[in-house]
Amino acid sequence: MINENILNGFDWSNYYTLNQLKEEFGVSQSTIYHWRTKGLKTTKIGGKPIFQKSNVLEFFNRTK
Repeated sequence: MINENILNGFDWSNYYTLNQLKEEFGVSQSTIYHWRTKGLKTTKIGGKPIFQKSNVLEFFNRTK
């Protein structure tokens, strides 16, 4: 479990959770896993991946 104090003041507006990324792009979890193997940068909080929005944009611009 994530200690709530660690996340106080964390700016979530610059990040997608896995579920948010799936919903935003209309893709499955396996597609996101594939993107990660192709270089989509991921950060983990409490063992769960989060995706910085700027990294997602960079990934798509690079893989056009």
